[in-house]
Amino acid sequence: MVEIAPFKAIRYNLTKLPNLSNVICPPYDVIGVPDYHRLLARHPKNIVRIELPLAQGKKSKYEVAGEFWTQWQNQRILVREKEPCFYGYEERFSVSGQPYFRRGFFAALRVETPGKGRIRPHERTFPKHKEDRLHLMRATHANISPIFGIFFDRDGAAQKLIEKRLAEKPLTVCRDDKGVTHRLWKWSDPETIKLLQKVVSSGDVLIADGHHRYETAWNYSQERATKSKVNHQAYRYVMTFLCPLSDPGLVIQPTHRAVRWAGSLQDWQVRIEPFFSMKRIDGLSALLTRLRKKNEHSGLGFVLEGGAIYWLTPKSKKPVMPVVPLHEGILKDVPLENISYGQDARDMVLNLQRGECNAVFLLPPPDKEAFADVCRAGKLLPQKSTYFYPKVTTGLVMRSLDGDVSDL
Repeated sequence: MVEIAPFKAIRYNLTKLPNLSNVICPPYDVIGVPDYHRLLARHPKNIVRIELPLAQGKKSKYEVAGEFWTQWQNQRILVREKEPCFYGYEERFSVSGQPYFRRGFFAALRVETPGKGRIRPHERTFPKHKEDRLHLMRATHANISPIFGIFFDRDGAAQKLIEKRLAEKPLTVCRDDKGVTHRLWKWSDPETIKLLQKVVSSGDVLIADGHHRYETAWNYSQERATKSKVNHQAYRYVMTFLCPLSDPGLVIQPTHRAVRWAGSLQDWQVRIEPFFSMKRIDGLSALLTRLRKKNEHSGLGFVLEGGAIYWLTPKSKKPVMPVVPLHEGILKDVPLENISYGQDARDMVLNLQRGECNAVFLLPPPDKEAFADVCRAGKLLPQKSTYFYPKVTTGLVMRSLDGDVSDL
């Protein structure tokens, strides 16, 4: 059974830092070098100093992160909540000019053996990223950024409650560089906590984002469990943003593929035709229009060097995310280093025209239910099969891994 608990968040002291727009940052894995320096320049107490630290002299970057974490609490830049809470969270954003609201809440999620139990991953992980996050966790004894989980709310009870509570005045509001508005609430009343616990525990939790952080949380819990057998220690849980699958603002965007493999059209046809039928399309605009159709989730676009454009329709009658036969069939023997990824379809085609690759596969937005079916079946999707937009920000709430989970 999935177990969630309220926790005493460690948050920025709003009396000292009332504008959190200056101190939040994206998760570590999407921060580029220019972004990093822009965040540092914005405010000396930006959480990027801990989320993605830099070495200083003889001190490792993890030692530096640990020192900032302790120092900012001693200076009351960061303060700990007085009572355990769930934290309501809303992101307001736009996709192709259409406004969305993604709603859910932060909780402490009890970790299970990865790939077993009721917490379902959907992507493979890489040792290097897990090692980095483990070093940071050892240095801070904290969850600095949350993972992102999806839960099932079959009768809508949780979503109804969340929407009701989010009509109240938020604790804080801030905005990031992508134009996303982040709003935070805190809920400590037993009725809210019990209802959300009941709904989440009744089904699975699907990991949408943060697979490396989740597996790291498990590894860290196993390290500390050798020294303590107390069942509800904080280190046995990981800070998680939980959103219902039915939430209208739960947007999954596609990640397109550019491939370096210099085959002829006939060579590509041999690879494609066991899985998809091919139909020539006249122009990129027509292809992009097809990809944007509301219920188009199973086909994909194929653009070959020289400008030939095709629509690929799956031959399988069973609904399947097209990224699966793309990687398990068409690209099965293409080395991973010959495949690059991107969110902007036109940019991918421009790269093709520049000769940076030989072919581009443009995917439709993944279907939420098909994604959920893959997770529940215990299958792992190819790398970068989903892109949950926007990212959950870092710096609104953080969580200590010392003491009891709720520190009651």
